[in-house]
Amino acid sequence: MGIIYFDIAALCIHVLNFYLYFSRSRLYLKQTRVFLFFIVIAVFATLSDIATLGFYTNVHAHTRTWHYTINILFYLFQNTIPISFCFFVLALVDEKKAIQKSIKYSLYLPWIVSIILILTTPLTHKVFYFDQNLIYFRGSFLPILYAFALAYTIAGFVIFLFNRMIVSKETQLAVFLFLPISLLSLVIQFFFPNLLVQNLGIAISCLIILLTIQDFNRYTDYGTQLYNRNGFLIQIDLLLKRKNQCTAFIISINTANFIQVVFGPDIFLALEKQIIAKLFGPARSDRFAGKTGQGKFILIVSNQNQIDEEKQALLTAFANPWLFQDRLLTISAHLCQVSIPEDTNDIVSLFQAQNELTQVHGQYPINTIIPFNQLKLTKSTRYQEINKKIHEALLYEGFTVVFQPIISRETKKTIAAEALIRFKDSSRGFISPAEFIPIAEQTG
Repeated sequence: MGIIYFDIAALCIHVLNFYLYFSRSRLYLKQTRVFLFFIVIAVFATLSDIATLGFYTNVHAHTRTWHYTINILFYLFQNTIPISFCFFVLALVDEKKAIQKSIKYSLYLPWIVSIILILTTPLTHKVFYFDQNLIYFRGSFLPILYAFALAYTIAGFVIFLFNRMIVSKETQLAVFLFLPISLLSLVIQFFFPNLLVQNLGIAISCLIILLTIQDFNRYTDYGTQLYNRNGFLIQIDLLLKRKNQCTAFIISINTANFIQVVFGPDIFLALEKQIIAKLFGPARSDRFAGKTGQGKFILIVSNQNQIDEEKQALLTAFANPWLFQDRLLTISAHLCQVSIPEDTNDIVSLFQAQNELTQVHGQYPINTIIPFNQLKLTKSTRYQEINKKIHEALLYEGFTVVFQPIISRETKKTIAAEALIRFKDSSRGFISPAEFIPIAEQTG
């Protein structure tokens, strides 16, 4: 019988993993769904391993059928973990669907073979078997299952290695940490069967992923827990991939600066939370909001049957004073309705529209929903294109920093350095800071 304490430790870490996963604001990303599946499979593998050890404590209290059943379940879950990791890596690096479907489908073949071997093992005894005294023995084909697990890990590593430049450095670090921990535990358990450390290695690796790649707080505003700009852009992009159209309501509170100056930032944050709770509620995949600045929000609604109801709720909210901490506050806002893709198919134009409302708000009526086509967005095509590329660069680390040395005239030695930002686009090459910095400042 193996040492059960490693599995108990793995189970405790998985409890922490579930807490971290469900206690944070999450994007509806494919990688998050695959990762949740990965954790669930790892937990079931750990539980089934504990169950097999429990059966071994009193072997003859259970029939041969039950012994085979619980061990088959363990191997089914255990051999699903490597392919889950491989598809998690694919979800990380293949957002643009560049990897051929034939390669993805070929990944299923070793897993299908391993499942067939496991399910037929009561007849073939190839993976494991029990003798007359119900003592467990490894089968001759068990090394093949370990080889498949190793192959999936290597395949995931190779796929990630060739596509690593499109993900952040912390994502690269997390995957590179995941591999040695999981591989080491796999090798140890293969050569020392009584040291059941494989589940513990997987649990620790999941924790590393949660603290880095799946740190969903990178996509949310710290104070309000709404999506920040990065999270909002990713979320609406995912929505438009599933649905052909949606409606955006741009909200810009005119009195935001005044309230913050008079009552202080803490009171203003509490007021923002009250506004958010009343207007937006919990985020859903088809209805969510993003905070794009101080007192600036964008609400996305994909159900076209709810548009009139949403419009009425916004108008009602700003038509009357707000009761806040025993005070009646008059809050005015500029509101704009944008139909996507009828009005625009460029998501960046939503930020431009909000910027237009904020900078020249005297030209537009307050507490009234303004159609998008009434805004005076008269920017050039190049302006629009560079603005879009700036937001893409923020998501995929397209900006770099170079240091220009400052040399002393007297000693001729470097005494300091000036940090300069550079922006290199894949199609346009280097874009001058004199061009992209003003655009970034204007659009927030």
